[in-house]
Amino acid sequence: MARISARLIGKELGKNAHEVNEMLAKIGFIKKSKYVTRTGSPTWDITELGEQHGELSHHPYSSGYIWDPDVIDILKKVFNL
Repeated sequence: MARISARLIGKELGKNAHEVNEMLAKIGFIKKSKYVTRTGSPTWDITELGEQHGELSHHPYSSGYIWDPDVIDILKKVFNL
């Protein structure tokens, strides 16, 4: 099954991509990087745990990570959504 972005996960959960990334950080899948974007938004590093469920996106119009669809169920369970 194809991996999906934080934006698409958020669409399923009624959250935006930033909120999804904060949730992923709380469960240890990603952590804030020491770097920020030009607009001041945080960037993220994937953790060893996160690598079991996702990877860096290599799509030319995407940045960040893409995730296995089961991450939606994990987030629903952990955050009672």
